[in-house]
Amino acid sequence: MASHQASFAEVLSPRSWECLLLLLRDADPGVFEYALWALGNISMQPEGAKAAVSVGILIRFPEILESSHKELRSSACRLLGIIAQHEPTSVPVLATNPCSHLVLLLRDSDTIVIQNSLFALWNISEWPDGAQAALDVEILNLIPELLDSPDVDIRRPASYLLDKIARHNSPILNTFPVHRLLSLLRCVWRPTNIE
Repeated sequence: MASHQASFAEVLSPRSWECLLLLLRDADPGVFEYALWALGNISMQPEGAKAAVSVGILIRFPEILESSHKELRSSACRLLGIIAQHEPTSVPVLATNPCSHLVLLLRDSDTIVIQNSLFALWNISEWPDGAQAALDVEILNLIPELLDSPDVDIRRPASYLLDKIARHNSPILNTFPVHRLLSLLRCVWRPTNIE
């Protein structure tokens, strides 16, 4: 454990961040994607998320989320969700108004991009201001469509997102017909042995 903590401290060193920032400027989308992935892994720890915010990664998100490369869009959504899951770094995430970009990605042609966009939105919605930001971009208009997706890997995170928003604003459930709420139950609970 001590060795892991020591190596994490090395990852947070200025030299490591310089290298990562150089990789984020690389013209090769694959290198850029893996740099985003590495930042996501580092940001799973609150100290790593704070460091990512402090080096200015958030200002790059609008550009990356509009990339023509689906892998970059997907990795950026994942990273944004990871940074937003920590309360101290959720505030700077919200300051960049990410929900307006993420809600557009819910109509992306790539399923993984949609899944990671939902992941980012549900982590942003963990916090009351984030849930409100998701409501402000009218996310509820898309939730029924997402819940009707034939892909369980879209229905499941859509139901998680609705749950996160409802925890902070329970009256929104009044806007959903009963059959929609029942579809949520079918999404997260599938009995395997009913006699």
